[in-house]
Amino acid sequence: LMWVLLQFISGSIQRNPLTNFLPVLKLYDLLYPEKEALPVPDYNKPTCTHQMAVTCIWIHLLKKAQSDHLNLQRPVPNTLKVQHEFLQHLVVNNANLCMGSDYRIALLCNAYSTNQE
Repeated sequence: LMWVLLQFISGSIQRNPLTNFLPVLKLYDLLYPEKEALPVPDYNKPTCTHQMAVTCIWIHLLKKAQSDHLNLQRPVPNTLKVQHEFLQHLVVNNANLCMGSDYRIALLCNAYSTNQE
């Protein structure tokens, strides 16, 4: 579900106001009630792109709020912190990335495809 939602959001978030996407936060609350952080999945397997879709969505929402000069009123949840930090680390250290057999570049594309930077 979150993978499909990520595809929709990444394709439409720039053309629509952030308020159109805020119900996703309620969906997150319903689907991810646990308090423990989700682990970073094995990025050598293609399923990691699905497993990290919710974190990628959160990044899109944060970036949209920043570009619209709005405050999202919700920090990155503890459940997503480990995955979020992993993706941020990849952005900072992207010189070490190359086309290979893993899916780190695909994860970055999923998370930052609408980023203008």
